[in-house]
Amino acid sequence: LKVRNLKVWVEMATDDAIGLTTSAEFFMRHSAEGVPAGGVCPMHKTSAKVTTSSDVKTETESILDMMAACRFHADVPREQYKFTQLHGGLTNKLYKLSCPGVGDFPVLVRLYGEGSDLMIDRERENDLLKVFARAKLAAPLHLEFGNGIVYGFTPGVPMDSNMCLNPELSRMVAEAMALWHRTKLTPVKKPRTPLRERMEKKLSTTSKTPKSETSLLNIHQHAFLGHSESLWSNVFEWFDIARKLPDMYSSPDDPFYFSIDWSELQKELKELQKEAESFPYTSQIVMCHNDLLPGNIIYNKELGTMSFIDYEYASYNPRGFDIANHLAEVGFDYDTVTVKPNVPSKEQRISFLRHYFAAINNSADSPASLKLDWEDEIVGEVDREVFAWECVANIRWCLWSIIQDTHSSIDFNYKKFAQVRWERFHSMLREIKTPSSKK
Repeated sequence: LKVRNLKVWVEMATDDAIGLTTSAEFFMRHSAEGVPAGGVCPMHKTSAKVTTSSDVKTETESILDMMAACRFHADVPREQYKFTQLHGGLTNKLYKLSCPGVGDFPVLVRLYGEGSDLMIDRERENDLLKVFARAKLAAPLHLEFGNGIVYGFTPGVPMDSNMCLNPELSRMVAEAMALWHRTKLTPVKKPRTPLRERMEKKLSTTSKTPKSETSLLNIHQHAFLGHSESLWSNVFEWFDIARKLPDMYSSPDDPFYFSIDWSELQKELKELQKEAESFPYTSQIVMCHNDLLPGNIIYNKELGTMSFIDYEYASYNPRGFDIANHLAEVGFDYDTVTVKPNVPSKEQRISFLRHYFAAINNSADSPASLKLDWEDEIVGEVDREVFAWECVANIRWCLWSIIQDTHSSIDFNYKKFAQVRWERFHSMLREIKTPSSKK
């Protein structure tokens, strides 16, 4: 094991293709006893796919078959493995796989959701995962297979909204976000696979069709989705696809009915983009997680760490979006699919921002462009910028949900989610446009 670990660390140290600079303060990941952080297990890759099923035993047996096919820990007897299904994800299916006494375990097995490869460039996501793991921003990626990945387990407790409102834990989240934003990473240079190509590949290898009778292949043939280098190209790409989908909200009798004037929405988005790109305090481009709902934040009380998981939407974006999206998610109840009134409160929002900028300002690794002289005179303006980014977050997830509703097999009310996000977007947009909001 020591020889293998040394070999991998040497390979990592001499890997010129990544080209990243890291801070000395990166999280220490402890994915298993005796296994150094950052990924020491040689990466396996196979085109074999797991047979997805509503029957857990059938699915887990297929996972073990896939692991055996690529000889991932082939010396471990099958009966030694223990699977635990983890719930709550809206894009993928997730299992925790334990194996007492084996160094790389526990690990997580992610099975990609049906049709999610139309929204996310999985090859590029995995490239980013490797970069994050080497920078100790993520657990190691152990295995890529045809319809999923196996990666390191991050020990701790998933956060919830109440925990995110705890002053001390909120401070830790703000500091963890600042660490992400000040990290200097060379972007993955591999271009994203065009959506048309991903669709053709998918439709040629499966007999299943999207829930919509209209083929997604004919809806938008030249879009690039997933890890957009720009928030706005991502929003307009999802906009372009969503508006060409069959109108599933056309009946006023539908309890989740809402009507979208696509031409008006396009105009509103362009106006919002023009304003947001000129924001002096929050428009700086940094590496963002882009999906920091509480469940994607892991708190380890014993180690005193706050870690982020699930990086499929990560990309370089304006930092204000990452901040605002997290605050919006803290105020969203996924059990009832509703927005919690005044959560977080203005005071809690300001406190989060103070801690975030303090962490940026107090680090020698932070670029000067990210630092901000935090004075009472600018607090209101910074908060107004974040409020506008939160408006963007709501319409982004609204568009995402409309697309998800056409093909996802996950049991979730995407229609209601889209409706609630739509209403929240317009409520915030009206507030942004009122003169009193700009004082």
